[in-house]
Amino acid sequence: PVTHPVQGHQVSAQRLKRTPAECSPAETAPASPKTPTNSQPVSPSVREHTAHTHILEIDPQGVKPVLVDSALFVSDFSMNTVIRGMNGATEVHRALPHIVISTRNTAKNCTAGRLRGELTPVFRNVLVHTSYLAEASDKWDAARRVNAARICAVGALLPQGWILLGQGAAFTHGIDTFAGLFDIEVGKGARTRRRTETLPEITIPLDSSAAGVVPAAQLVLRQAGVDDEHLSTRETGLRVPDLATTAAMCACDLPPKEASVAVSGILRVMSSFSRFHEKIAASRRREEDARTEVMRRLSQMPRTRGCRKARAVIATADAACESVPERVLVWILRAAGFPEVRTQVHHRVNGRDYYVDVEVPPWDIAVESDSRGKHETNGEIAAQIHQSYERQAARQRDLESIGLSFVRFSPSDYEDPDAVALDVARRCRTTPRRPVKLLLP
Repeated sequence: PVTHPVQGHQVSAQRLKRTPAECSPAETAPASPKTPTNSQPVSPSVREHTAHTHILEIDPQGVKPVLVDSALFVSDFSMNTVIRGMNGATEVHRALPHIVISTRNTAKNCTAGRLRGELTPVFRNVLVHTSYLAEASDKWDAARRVNAARICAVGALLPQGWILLGQGAAFTHGIDTFAGLFDIEVGKGARTRRRTETLPEITIPLDSSAAGVVPAAQLVLRQAGVDDEHLSTRETGLRVPDLATTAAMCACDLPPKEASVAVSGILRVMSSFSRFHEKIAASRRREEDARTEVMRRLSQMPRTRGCRKARAVIATADAACESVPERVLVWILRAAGFPEVRTQVHHRVNGRDYYVDVEVPPWDIAVESDSRGKHETNGEIAAQIHQSYERQAARQRDLESIGLSFVRFSPSDYEDPDAVALDVARRCRTTPRRPVKLLLP
């Protein structure tokens, strides 16, 4: 047995054991029909939540929410989730106090809490306070909270020494990932045999703005050879690779699109990238230094599978991209073979400084990704949104006056990368050179 850094009690690989004195007040409190002040009761009326009928189907007795189409729910979470930004590092820290472990001494109280709707199962005998999930402001916030709760649950159950990998590691570093919901991957040692377990679906309470059923995910346990000098132990109890190692592993393990998004985000953090004209040259130098370090970590990894693809992903990742949709757009254009794709290009027109998201210089084509993140902030009123659109229209007119032509895409357009590449090619009146096969899906 070892002392778990999160809970401060003895943890065994076979079973978690704690004395009542080591349990939190929420675990040892006697069962009571009253709802604790830190929990929100489930609304008895389900007919008030008609806005969520595309996710939920209510049974005839009006009690239990039933998953209708998990694939639709997952697709809704994918691209649009990250437009709002997901600070996973902050969310994991916020989720930890809400994690409850059901032990032999607390099982009765935990069961009572589940029946009252105060606790929600996350994985095996680990639960989370339902009030934490109910506070989600929308489905993007719900995805962030579910990811954080699952990482905390896995960290609470696994013995020390396991390493958080893939998108979970990037999320813990505060990096935006392509998938709003992702599988949790952990690894340990070269002799670990790959196996999977199911993380159950999680129901967001009906009285929440994000009411719905979050689909199940997979816990993947596999081998992972990472030097101790590149690891740090987080408050979850899991060890997390540093940014450079996380980038190298994502580039190897993830599909090209998801890998490009993750690596671009990591390079942006490692280089402290700033797009402003007087700082961009220094930012580009730091970006190349970070890219070199990620390549070095890749060469040190004891593996050969996926390394060619990983090198292509790292070479084409761009730290200047400010959002996930922009990173996907750059991946589409570079994978299609467009030459000299540039990002955050500075132009000064009529005394104003403008930065174009993506530019294809030979044909003076400005390619931009439209997302509501550019026009919407929490609590923004209609007049402010209108002013935002007016500023964008004025900006486009100024840039068109110097010869730029605009092509705009929304995140939903990226579901068909070939159509995006063909649209840009038609505007350029050219055919891209040979596609980069290693970057193709």
